[in-house]
Parts: sequence; structure tokens; C-alpha cells
Amino acid sequence: MHEAFTDGAHLLLIGSLIIGYITGEDGKTMMGPFTAEIFKGILAFFLLEMGLLVARQLREAALAEDDPVLRERLWEEYRKYSGN
Repeated sequence: MHEAFTDGAHLLLIGSLIIGYITGEDGKTMMGPFTAEIFKGILAFFLLEMGLLVARQLREAALAEDDPVLRERLWEEYRKYSGN
């Protein structure tokens, strides 16, 4: 939970929301590019990072698995997920 609120991007977004709230409508307008307009871009990067994380975890799980049947299933899932 600590990392969720102290990560650079999250901290910037939360800080800009707080500043916008404190400064009222004028502040909200000024902080708009950091909160509303950039949200889709941040969401895209977040989803990309999550996808890369899942692919990495599938690969690591397949490499570490001792059961050959389960290992093959993990590799199949990795290949489907990563497009290989």
C-alpha cells in the first residue's frame, strides 16, 4: 500500500488532485492537463506494464516448475500471452 501512494506517477497525480481541490475551480482548470487529459496516457502505460509483468511471471513460473505437464501448460500460456 505504501508503494501505491509514494510511486512518482501516483504521487504526482494525487498531489495535483489535492492542489486542484484546495485551489478551487481556477486550480482545477490549471491542473487539468495533469489530471484529466493525461489520464488515458497514464492508464495505457499502466496496462502495458501490467501485461509485461504477467508475461515475465508466466515465464519465470515455467522455468521454475518441476512438473513437466504443468510446465508445458505454463509455456503454452506464455506463448499465447506474448504472441510467440
